[in-house]
Amino acid sequence: MIAAVVAGCGALAVGICLVELRASDGSRLPGFAAGDYIDLELGPGLVRSYPLCDIPVAAPDRYRVAVALDPASTAAVPMLDAYVAATEAIPPDRVHLERFRADPAVVTDPGGSNESFEIQLAGTGACFMIGSEENSLDVPLDHDIDVEFSCMAGTCGSCRVKALEGTSEHRDTILTQAERDAGDTILVYCSRAKGSRLVLDL
Repeated sequence: MIAAVVAGCGALAVGICLVELRASDGSRLPGFAAGDYIDLELGPGLVRSYPLCDIPVAAPDRYRVAVALDPASTAAVPMLDAYVAATEAIPPDRVHLERFRADPAVVTDPGGSNESFEIQLAGTGACFMIGSEENSLDVPLDHDIDVEFSCMAGTCGSCRVKALEGTSEHRDTILTQAERDAGDTILVYCSRAKGSRLVLDL
């Protein structure tokens, strides 16, 4: 058995995470052939097989495996948790982590609710009410206003918009604590106003 650490992870395709593994002592890993799989012991009694994704070499310094992010599976969660734990001492702006669904451990701002609120678009001055079951992405899109988006979950960062006025209640897993404290950025698909109004740079 080889003791390994999660050295990195990111998107390979929609619903597929590419996880990089390195030997915990920094040594080279055994070589492999095209099409080989490895068994990963992710916890007591939790063993999963994954395909190796790199070009075969005699003594690689890493393995990379493709993990399907099935919401019902616990396999990907230990990997992501291991990466988060391994990078705790590294400044957040030097750590890259992409999740494909919201992290259940992320707690929204205290006092958060789904109360209706108003957004104003700074570019045109147009105002829209965001109902309790609506969000600040869908409503502008319904009015043919172009807003960038991708994952529709608050996990990729594509729907990041400058917040010019108002206080945001952050429900994403992207912004650092420093960005949340600055209060000038919001991920409009999942986050909401903490008051009655937001002015967005749209």
